[in-house]
Amino acid sequence: MSGDLSDREGIEQALSAYSLAIDRQEWDRLRDAWAPDGVWILADGSEHRGLDEIERRARWGALHSPADHLHQIFNLFVRLDGDTATADSDWLYYGRMDDRPWGIVSWGHYRDRLVRTPDGWRLSERRILRRLEYQ
Repeated sequence: MSGDLSDREGIEQALSAYSLAIDRQEWDRLRDAWAPDGVWILADGSEHRGLDEIERRARWGALHSPADHLHQIFNLFVRLDGDTATADSDWLYYGRMDDRPWGIVSWGHYRDRLVRTPDGWRLSERRILRRLEYQ
C-alpha cells in the first residue's frame, strides 16, 4: 500500500460517512462521503448521479429497509494513485425484520473509486455487489 496514513484515514472517513448516513438517516452526512458528481451503482445495476439524486435514492431506500439496521465494512484494501484511489471492501448489513431477532439481512462487496477534494477524500463511484440477501 502506498501513500501516508492520513490518506488512508481520509478514505476510511468517507466510507464511514456513507454507512453512518444510511444507518442513521443523517442525509447531510452523505455530503461527507460523496464528491458532487459521484455515481452510486446499486446491486440492481441502477445508477444514481450527483449528490441530490444519491440522497433521493438513499431516502427511498430507507423507507424500504428494516427499521433497525446497521452496516459493517471490513477487509478494506486501498490503492492510492496521487489524488485518486480505489478501495475494495466487504460489507454485512444487519437488521431486525418484523418481530424476528437481529440478523444478517444481506452481504456483499463495495468497489469504490475516490478522489481527493479540497474537503478531503470523497467517493466518486461506489458499485455495490450483493452476494446474498435473506428474505
